[in-house]
Amino acid sequence: RYYLRYVDRIISVGTTLQSAALQNRLKHVDVLHNGISVDDWNISTEKTILFKEKYSLTHRNVVLFGGRLSAGKGGEQTIRMLAQAVEKVPEIVLVIIGSRNPYSDTLVTLARKLGIERNLLFTGWLSGDELKAAYHASDVVCVPSIYLEPFGLISLEAMACKKPVVATCVGGPAEVVQDGVTGYVVNPFDVNSFSEKVSDILLNPSTAEKFGRAGYEKARSEFDLSMLTERLILEIYSPNGSKHA
Repeated sequence: RYYLRYVDRIISVGTTLQSAALQNRLKHVDVLHNGISVDDWNISTEKTILFKEKYSLTHRNVVLFGGRLSAGKGGEQTIRMLAQAVEKVPEIVLVIIGSRNPYSDTLVTLARKLGIERNLLFTGWLSGDELKAAYHASDVVCVPSIYLEPFGLISLEAMACKKPVVATCVGGPAEVVQDGVTGYVVNPFDVNSFSEKVSDILLNPSTAEKFGRAGYEKARSEFDLSMLTERLILEIYSPNGSKHA
């Protein structure tokens, strides 16, 4: 009721969220994706090497999973994917960045039950250069949310670091990741397909490099923060339109 009475325009970070808003009788919903300053994600090779040494990731196939550790982010599906992928890629390791909580204990218990606890690594919360190094040290980044993910900024961060992404078909990540071009879009509940796509990237370095390069160009051309800020000012907060949102 507040929106219907007082708000002139609503900004959605993606078309999926826009559709949900429109279905709930909200009007005047503009889409403006989240943006990223690509150059801010550059880091020296030395720092990436040090990160790999710190976590014993040298000569491992690194799958990165991060964000808020909760069931909605697809953690269980990722562990089950890992259990299948390890059969094709024995040196695979799932690196989870994020603060430990009761749900992370659930993931460890599941990994132990499936016999893949040695393929699981928690770094804890990372920021700054360590976070950037985690992306650069990875071979593929997974965004397997099972709820309506509004956007999934982790996809953009991976692309800025020239890393391929395997993303959920649920919500915003599918608007960011171009299937077969910058990575793969999968149904995270289809663990077989999820595992096959991750394994394909790990076993084919040329594919990973191609996806990473395409993702980097897409992040720079379509999700540049300066460009999106300009659009916000000129198109959404324009002098001729409403300035209230």
